[in-house]
Amino acid sequence: MNKDCLQFIMNNRISGFQHPTRENIMGLFHKVSHSKGDAKEQVAQYFRELNGEQGFLNDNDLMNLRYTLVNDCFYFCEYLLGYNVDKELVYNVSDYYINQINKINSPDDALKFLEELAGTFFELAQKKRLVSYSFRIERSLQYIDQKLYSPITLEEVAAAVSVTPQYLTTIFREETGMTLYQYIRNRKIDEAKMLLLYSDEPITTIANALGFSSNAHFSASFKSVTGHTPSRFRRKRTDMFSISAHF
Repeated sequence: MNKDCLQFIMNNRISGFQHPTRENIMGLFHKVSHSKGDAKEQVAQYFRELNGEQGFLNDNDLMNLRYTLVNDCFYFCEYLLGYNVDKELVYNVSDYYINQINKINSPDDALKFLEELAGTFFELAQKKRLVSYSFRIERSLQYIDQKLYSPITLEEVAAAVSVTPQYLTTIFREETGMTLYQYIRNRKIDEAKMLLLYSDEPITTIANALGFSSNAHFSASFKSVTGHTPSRFRRKRTDMFSISAHF
């Protein structure tokens, strides 16, 4: 350990600074995410109960603020991954917020950012899987999440978890109550719903990105799951935004 590192440690110890422990942060996140109330109320509870200071990671106050927000993002990710929330979704949300950190220029900016960050992760925590599956089914679900933006076959999922397609077909239905292809379709439609509501991508682009063979295939699959065509479902966004504009 070099001299500067030792000096840094000594200065922190002398000041009486105590890092928020991993157990404290993760435990509080668990407590709050299981409490009653919506994500906004959970964010408020989290900040009321969090003990400890932010770490000292840089001599420049602004850079220190930004680095500590990256640290907070890491803790939120670690918690969600431990509860089997879709790994790619967690990482992509994390990447998005980390890329926003350079826009923070004041403590007020940081507070608004952290409230939004925490709100997003508490919302994801409410969507975590409540059912525990066997190792091979969990690995199958993870593989499907990773390959969501491409065509996925039974054979490739089976190969990824080292079983035969026939065996995977049997245990998948036994544990989830649906076929593998039904699950893949439902996951893709869930993703499509989010893209239709919150992006401006054309429906054709969304269908292609999610690995559907054609627009007709996408529309038929979407309607069988939601009861609406993709274009009718997207119109909900217009209704949503027009309502919010009146407040």
